[in-house]
Amino acid sequence: MAQSVAPISSNTLTFEEYLVYEGEPDVLYELFRGHLIPRSVPRGKHASICLFLVYQFQQYFAVKNLPFVAATNIGLRTEEGSSRIPDVIVCTQSVWKQVCDRFCRFFTELEKKPGFCRQFWQ
Repeated sequence: MAQSVAPISSNTLTFEEYLVYEGEPDVLYELFRGHLIPRSVPRGKHASICLFLVYQFQQYFAVKNLPFVAATNIGLRTEEGSSRIPDVIVCTQSVWKQVCDRFCRFFTELEKKPGFCRQFWQ
């Protein structure tokens, strides 16, 4: 569920500073144009739905032998000084390997523009 929340500070952070930022427990932080935006950790039914979707995607990819991975709670750098944490993300296995090889759980850039999977859902 998207919420409009005010930044927690007027100071701006770089993306690199954001990656090492340690905030309050049980709060995820997104970065929007250098400003931290607190986002509560999904609970209960919301988290169950996210996990269900990841499971369904993974099963579909396996049955169709598609080179994709579905995951949850992964940060996505959307522009300079910004990173979002979508409920579910789908990426290629090669991008996933790059993410797993890093010390943090963030993509630095998209391999392709959003919507690159549309051809597979038709």
